[in-house]
Amino acid sequence: MLYARVHPSVNVLLFLAYACACAGEDGEKQQQPPETTPTTTRNASVLRNLDTAFWTTGLTAKPGAAMSTVTEVRTWPHDEFERIVFTFEPDVSGYHVEYVDRPVRQCGSGEVVELPGDGWLSIKLEPAQAHTEEGRPTIEERTRDLNYGNIKRIKLICDFEGQVEWIVAVTSPTRYRTLELRDPARLVVDLKK
Repeated sequence: MLYARVHPSVNVLLFLAYACACAGEDGEKQQQPPETTPTTTRNASVLRNLDTAFWTTGLTAKPGAAMSTVTEVRTWPHDEFERIVFTFEPDVSGYHVEYVDRPVRQCGSGEVVELPGDGWLSIKLEPAQAHTEEGRPTIEERTRDLNYGNIKRIKLICDFEGQVEWIVAVTSPTRYRTLELRDPARLVVDLKK
């Protein structure tokens, strides 16, 4: 049996559910603990999502092996969080997500990038590119002013030598989470409002 790392609160809930199910009257057939998919899954991508699906303000990272191309970046607000989705071909690249201090600089020139807000979430994708082999950008809109509740702007500050980096300028640093999705390959970054 394959066990996944599960958040401690999930373990407590499973224990309480098991205890309630087994606390029947005398003579009553006691139930077995429920089979739960989070702890018995065989799908490696689901395991990776379980490991990264929890909200954090720290570093989230996964190494990448083969070069991927960022083909689309979408954003939209939800009731409780704001979402950024990076679409890749052929697969999700490696990533390194964390809050950074000012000054934020362009990777090629070293020039300081002026950004609104009081927090800056760096999303580094590697090995990755946001251009074709002929050098044409795959993402035309490289700066996007959003003015959501927390996210103010996203800006591409690097597309050079196998590294793509986006900066998310926020009103204040809040917890975020990362998720990987398939068909098509996507990296989702959600930020709490």
